[in-house]
Amino acid sequence: MRKGNGVDSRLLGGDDGSTRMTKAVRALALTLLSIAVCVALASAFGGLSAAQLARLQTPATWPALALSVVAYTAGLTVSMYSWRALICDTGPGLTGRQTARLYFVGMISKLIPGRLWGVVAHIRMGKPLGVSPERAVAAYSISIIVTISAGFAAGALLIPGALHLPTLLSFLPLILCGLFVLRPQWVNRLVTVALRLSRRPQVTPASTAAVRRSLALAVVSWLAMGLHLWAIAVLLGADPAPSLLPCVSGFALASALGSLTFVLPDGLGAREVVLIAPLTAVMPLAAASTAVVVSRLVCLVSEVLSTAVVVLVARPDAPRAPAAP
Repeated sequence: MRKGNGVDSRLLGGDDGSTRMTKAVRALALTLLSIAVCVALASAFGGLSAAQLARLQTPATWPALALSVVAYTAGLTVSMYSWRALICDTGPGLTGRQTARLYFVGMISKLIPGRLWGVVAHIRMGKPLGVSPERAVAAYSISIIVTISAGFAAGALLIPGALHLPTLLSFLPLILCGLFVLRPQWVNRLVTVALRLSRRPQVTPASTAAVRRSLALAVVSWLAMGLHLWAIAVLLGADPAPSLLPCVSGFALASALGSLTFVLPDGLGAREVVLIAPLTAVMPLAAASTAVVVSRLVCLVSEVLSTAVVVLVARPDAPRAPAAP
């Protein structure tokens, strides 16, 4: 009888020590994330000087900032579907609610230094949904390479104008983007080499169709997110037509380069340094400096708000009752 009771207790309740450990890890991660969000918000707000705040004292400021938040959030949504193409490639399908919750919680974890927390969140939250740890790690690893490569592809649109190349060569970056989408097998090879060099277990590569779809959506997401910087630049006096390409492609290139700094949370500082160069081509240095600071603030507010909305609205499915023996 005691043996039977022991088996029943494991089936119904699980191990108490494991449950306590899970709660402790979850509380630690939530604490670290809360601290990281507060530090990032304080740093973004504190980065605005009195002179920069004076530049924003216009009636058009709040509509422009609201438009920036909408544009960046739209880009994040497209990026979510880019990641979904990889996570659902060989594993179970995820509903829109499940995808949003997994993606945005993992995305906001980038504020904590290092790349560990995002993949840990995907593994822990994906298990109840039938996503194996191997598939979560594979999707996360491939997604990083896809996102950075798409950022470089979108940023390559700046090259002809920056180097004053002939008009015909302006189509070269577009051809390269097309080649990235048509021949995506190199993404899987990069992931395989990176895992081998880091002595990590090899993962199942994504299918060609999934990588192609993810790459295409990632390029679109970068272009959409870059529109937020364009709205800020126009607010600060930049001419709308000439500033569109430097803002959109410049943001993609600077963000991709900032993502390579794995130690800095979300490429803090590195992205702003790179972004100053294309902006100064269409606006004064003082206005460009204000634009990059406001851009960091808009991105952070958009990510925090969208994650909060997803966590509150896209609640996890209620666990099913175990089948009767």
